[in-house]
Amino acid sequence: MRRWTHGFIGLLFVLLFPTIVVAQGSVNNINVKDYGATGDGSTDDTTAVIAWLNAYNAAPQGTVAFAPAGTYSIRFSSLPTIRNPGRIEGVAGSTIFKNRVGDTGNGFVIGEMAFNPGYQSLFIGHLTLKGNGLDGHGFFTPVT
Repeated sequence: MRRWTHGFIGLLFVLLFPTIVVAQGSVNNINVKDYGATGDGSTDDTTAVIAWLNAYNAAPQGTVAFAPAGTYSIRFSSLPTIRNPGRIEGVAGSTIFKNRVGDTGNGFVIGEMAFNPGYQSLFIGHLTLKGNGLDGHGFFTPVT
């Protein structure tokens, strides 16, 4: 009886929370550290973050672009436009993208996306952006 109950509860969990199971296995994950980012707060991680975002833009829709805990010192003005629906995530309170001193870029730019059924939005979460005391840093969608 006990084995049947545990099996049923496990099946029920998978049916009620499929995204948890999928996120652990078959989802295409792209980690910024795999592109050479250090996240140490002083190294210029711009080149690595550009490569990470370009890989994310070229990946299948629904890809998760993940940045582990750390402070990524980057030049906001150099970042490519984000065009892929899916997820860009970090660790809440611990993943920081900091604009390098002297850079006047505004942040991450979100461009027009080619939506397919099933992936109709871009989720960006658990990231902190720091703009060296300048106003207007964050996520932007250009007005055309």
